[in-house]
Amino acid sequence: MLMSTLVILRFTGIFAAYTGITVLLPEIMFRRILKGRRLSEQFLMSYTFGNFYIINIVFALQLLHISNFFTLTAVTVLMSILIGLKVNRIPLRRKLAKGKKIFCRLSDGSLGIRSAVSKFGEWMKSGCRYFGKFFCRYIVKKPIQSVFLIFICGALLWIYGRQIILTYGYRASDIPVHLSWINQMSRGNLFASGVYPFGFHCMVYYLHAVFGFDTYVILCVFYLVQVFFIHIVLLAMLKLLCRSLYLPYAGIMVYILGSFWARQTYSRFGSSLPQEFGMIFVIPSVYFLIRFFQTEKKNLKNRETKLILGCFALAFSLTLAIHFYGTMIAGLCCIGIAVGFCTRFLNKEYFRRIMLTGIISVFLAVLPMGIAFAGGTPLQGS
Repeated sequence: MLMSTLVILRFTGIFAAYTGITVLLPEIMFRRILKGRRLSEQFLMSYTFGNFYIINIVFALQLLHISNFFTLTAVTVLMSILIGLKVNRIPLRRKLAKGKKIFCRLSDGSLGIRSAVSKFGEWMKSGCRYFGKFFCRYIVKKPIQSVFLIFICGALLWIYGRQIILTYGYRASDIPVHLSWINQMSRGNLFASGVYPFGFHCMVYYLHAVFGFDTYVILCVFYLVQVFFIHIVLLAMLKLLCRSLYLPYAGIMVYILGSFWARQTYSRFGSSLPQEFGMIFVIPSVYFLIRFFQTEKKNLKNRETKLILGCFALAFSLTLAIHFYGTMIAGLCCIGIAVGFCTRFLNKEYFRRIMLTGIISVFLAVLPMGIAFAGGTPLQGS
């Protein structure tokens, strides 16, 4: 097999695995809550929760020193089922009774192979119909936007994607250090060189431990996954905030094709670095904070407002859990938004809620690091 073909297959597998656990899994878990929302908002909510969910599962199991393929898989599956049943208001007893009935029928032979295959086929047809409707609604019926999206993906692959074939490797001098820290996690040694924002390392470790990708391979190609989601998350935010239908696509194309800053600004996009991974979550932080300040005072106690604040807390928490530089930028953006909505920010009802949410978000990010530090792990030098 050609090396270029092998690299493309590896990237495709890693991209599919990462998208599955951070976008598709939350979409299934929170189907009732997300239903009826714009696709861009569904994506931002799912992606934010998905990353927070996986990273904190790894943190919890690593701190308990029981992290491996079996525990990671079991906790992910069981927690996803329980959350999905709770959110979608599906009675657990009814599902258990149904599962028990199917198992008993399989055991006594009353449910044959043909019947089982037939039921599985019906389930597959239902899934195909759902994706068919999705494809028709968002692709076929919106051809101009679909063409713009294809152009964006093509530009990303041309500018950044060629590197995984032309210059296979890490492309940054500090990646071997991060590789060493992730490898230590496989030995049950979290924060090997001291307490440090480890969200990026948790995600890479999860992809390695659960899906079997070699860590060094992930670090070679994961940068392209990061680049894709940086631009898609930015596009989703612009589509939600802009009144123009096509201006967000134009803005993203200018951002991709333009060369306005120092060379290092763009060269860092070609490496799998924690800082760039953390930058992704600055964008949903901005969107959810703006959404909160756009809420009328009479609606502040609504469940929707609490949901928006919860999403903001998760997104802001991720910036600190992954890299503190991202938190600095997110903080500056939040200050700018607060100035723009100064009359509401200074209002007691808005101020109290956003400050409490900010404290909770920082607490969520610092908790794993605080537990390790309290247990005797020193702080990392940086």
